[in-house]
Amino acid sequence: MTQEIGKSHGASVRTVDFAAFGAHKFGGPVGVGFLYVKETEYWEEFGCGSRYVLDRPGTPDVSAVIGAAAALKEADSTLDERHDRMKEFRDVLEPGLKEMGFVVIGETAPRCPGTTFVKVPKRKAGMLMTDLGNDGVHVGLGSACGAMSMGPSPLIEALGLDGDANDYLRISQFGHYGADSAKLVLSKIRRYL
Repeated sequence: MTQEIGKSHGASVRTVDFAAFGAHKFGGPVGVGFLYVKETEYWEEFGCGSRYVLDRPGTPDVSAVIGAAAALKEADSTLDERHDRMKEFRDVLEPGLKEMGFVVIGETAPRCPGTTFVKVPKRKAGMLMTDLGNDGVHVGLGSACGAMSMGPSPLIEALGLDGDANDYLRISQFGHYGADSAKLVLSKIRRYL
């Protein structure tokens, strides 16, 4: 259960009981992250035994943990600036995509400004993803970064959308790009449609 506790950038902020965070999502190293557990009396530590018979974790990657902590501190201190740049990017990108026949999924829903999820017109998203990647613009197929599944997508099905993962692209960024970058991305997409 969640309870609304305030507003942040126009969206509801809710309490969280349990959450997992991958450091790569906030600019940290891949392969490390952290867990948040609200009610710790239900948490049972997994850290005894022998790592050779696979009944406990191995030695923590201390440098990755420190890198994750530094990245989280930086991401938090730059959130407002990055949020504004993500909105600037999205506010140029999405109208341009719609002019080309893309359908923006969840356009009117409260959502993170750093992610645009679209249905691709005219051709398969996998081919467009490959062409864009070869041109220096990296996007995700379906609804997840790095997803390469060409078949049915549980998310697309749950949203009540037609097609499969190869009909949709996810374009996301961390707040390093603004309107000029969105115009560049649009020009590259036009080249391949």
